[in-house]
Amino acid sequence: MFIARFFIVAAFVMTSSPAFVTAQDFFFSFDENSRAPTQTLSSGTTSSTAYIFFDVNFDFNQLDLNFGTDNSGVVAITGGRVHNPGAAGSGTQPSAPGGFFTSLDLDQLTPSSGRLFATSFLGSGVPLDSNSSNFREGANGFLLAEVDFDIIRDGTANFAFDVGRLGVINDGIGRLTPTLGTGSLTVEAVPEPSSAVLLILGASGMVARRRRA
Repeated sequence: MFIARFFIVAAFVMTSSPAFVTAQDFFFSFDENSRAPTQTLSSGTTSSTAYIFFDVNFDFNQLDLNFGTDNSGVVAITGGRVHNPGAAGSGTQPSAPGGFFTSLDLDQLTPSSGRLFATSFLGSGVPLDSNSSNFREGANGFLLAEVDFDIIRDGTANFAFDVGRLGVINDGIGRLTPTLGTGSLTVEAVPEPSSAVLLILGASGMVARRRRA
């Protein structure tokens, strides 16, 4: 189900207007402090990180969100960290006005997918304060999690979300249907020297040796 919806969501978002992109409730970025849904790396890069945000205006009390990549031959998910505003005992983020998460878990990781689950955001969908250390002004959203991955080979890997069976809920409204962003990572092969370049370098070497002789 997730794989089928993955391609539907990715195709829809990639053909949408920039105005739609700015309204995404959950979105990927390859930059921790700004919206950067695409990235190009060289195949000499060994690893990188994707960041998961939710929009500053999106209020929820429960979250069941799957994420994944369509090409684990290019990238392989290796781990991740959650940013949990105000969770008791977590010590990761200060409490936010209006309530806090009592649990926020990143689990069920495989080389191609994972799951974010959060519940008990106290208050009826009270928005977080933009002064929270979780808020990233350039991204206009709150950082939920980081997902680490290794680069396997050159190619393109797209990232997408899928709402899980427990859904996204605001206690004051009920079940929500968030807009879901996508991400796209391109790994470019390091070009090999052409035969012409090799010939030129070889000829230059021969001339240098003759001059020294």
